[in-house]
Amino acid sequence: MQIKRSASRAGALLILALATGHWAQSRPPARLTGAETAVPVLKQIELVAARERPAAESPAAPAPLAAPATAARDCQPLLSLSPRPGALLGLKLYAPCHAGASVTLRHGPLVFAERLDDQGRISLTLPALESQGRVSALFPDAAYASASAGVSGLEQERRFVVQFVGDDAFQLRALENGAAYGLPFAATSGQLTSLGHPKADLPMRAEIYSFPTTPGLQAEVVIEAEVTLATCGREMLGEVVILSHGDITRADLHLPMPGCDAIGDILVLKNLVPERTLAAVH
Repeated sequence: MQIKRSASRAGALLILALATGHWAQSRPPARLTGAETAVPVLKQIELVAARERPAAESPAAPAPLAAPATAARDCQPLLSLSPRPGALLGLKLYAPCHAGASVTLRHGPLVFAERLDDQGRISLTLPALESQGRVSALFPDAAYASASAGVSGLEQERRFVVQFVGDDAFQLRALENGAAYGLPFAATSGQLTSLGHPKADLPMRAEIYSFPTTPGLQAEVVIEAEVTLATCGREMLGEVVILSHGDITRADLHLPMPGCDAIGDILVLKNLVPERTLAAVH
């Protein structure tokens, strides 16, 4: 069965609205390529049988952050970043007075929510989207921390991001060099990263597919959306962010879902971007 629809702009996207206005006050708008024009998404949607989804591959997490004595005294969250090969950022957050709490992390147009461990720590690897490498952390009680680290090699990376909130869960798959859809994900050059904790207070999550500008490498990115009891018969919202040649393009996803008689099936969104956008440059 095939469904063909045109996507309209989703309006006020839930991901970027958040629950407070702190981001708008503390961060200038992300640099876009010209006007914020919608990427030509949703040209083709297929409904396929439900199947087991392979686990996303994530980079190894950096070593845990040691507990600074100053933070333990005044409870001020401390955020540190370190540049890594492949235009990645090693992120460490220590907030001893927020053990087990949710925290919203923002890097340019990317927004996701994590939960600290029982010692108030988070350690992860973040695919960079901006060369200045600025990251902000905001807690529900308005505690705040930020840091930046210059990122090199961003021009040599291509990144495709889908981000979403709550039950509106989209998932990425990348088909490299003509691989057929339906086969297990086996990226030879690219890497799939999942960010965000599903049990955060406001579960903002993201999936990122990254691959270098290797001559001859081609990649088709598809987005999957499963029909569940929480998503059937309504519209799902998300946002697509594309990094190419150091420039960022953004577009809303606005996907009408089938009725609840289709629970267990998966919508597959193809032809999301022009081939030239994600193709490697010779």
